[in-house]
Amino acid sequence: MTGYNNSVFYADSLYTHYNSDTVIDLNADGSRELILDLSTGATMYDYNMFLIFDLSKKHIEPFEIHNAQLVNGIDEQPKIESEVRLSPNYLGAGYAYSLKYEDGKMILKLIRRKAKF
Repeated sequence: MTGYNNSVFYADSLYTHYNSDTVIDLNADGSRELILDLSTGATMYDYNMFLIFDLSKKHIEPFEIHNAQLVNGIDEQPKIESEVRLSPNYLGAGYAYSLKYEDGKMILKLIRRKAKF
């Protein structure tokens, strides 16, 4: 595996702070994915991002999801919630999206009755 400066992973200074990391099986296939939770510090509309690495892949290229949180219930496949905030922020308006990792792809799950607008 090659990378910038012999690094396995390299990113420009888009993020400002490391929040946490999690190793979890997102797609229930027995392999695990690494999630890095990084704060972007950009604006109140873009406050964090997940970098998701599938460690079972030959080439490790992360998925990048902004304004993300991990939702992991009992007997339920983990999913990622992503929120898009609308301006002005004090109104609290926005959209929430649910994503699942399946077959090496992030899949948008649309559930109308649970969607927040």
